[in-house]
Amino acid sequence: MGFNLFEMFKGNAAEPVTVTYYKEECEYKRYIIGAFKSDAYVNKMLKEYSELCIDSPRLTEFVKAGKWTVIPCPVELIGRGDFYNLMNWLSQEGEEASALALHDEAGYYAVTDKENSAGDTVIVHFENGGILRWNLPEGTGDDHAYSVIRKSENNGDSIKDFLSSIGAEELIKHFDTSSFATQQ
Repeated sequence: MGFNLFEMFKGNAAEPVTVTYYKEECEYKRYIIGAFKSDAYVNKMLKEYSELCIDSPRLTEFVKAGKWTVIPCPVELIGRGDFYNLMNWLSQEGEEASALALHDEAGYYAVTDKENSAGDTVIVHFENGGILRWNLPEGTGDDHAYSVIRKSENNGDSIKDFLSSIGAEELIKHFDTSSFATQQ
């Protein structure tokens, strides 16, 4: 005797739980940072990325702060998926980039998922403790291309803690005073 799984569970499914991790895009100030080997590398990679597709973001500006390069990524010019994809694009040739999104309530940082050998996912750490895995191939066109690794627990690392952990303490004062914000 056969059975239909859809009929078996019909009406027994729990109501989906919706958790909002991101705030409205226009509320963020976003940056990609890295201690890149040279300005020429950054220029080359930004140019290559802008030429990938007809609708690729065209970012050309960056600021130097000590050994760190800070690339402003205004929400008007680059969507969330492309923001993560560009960060990943800059993490080639032995270089490593990180993404920062500043917000009073829902700030986050993102890094390349080192456990994924395909290199097509990013780990997003929210200051409220939530952690997501963002899927790059889908994420350039779908704002919900992520899976939850850990739900919000109100005990995540702050962006300041993250900057300290990667040796970028010198950037903390710039983000505290919003001196890069004028570059957007």
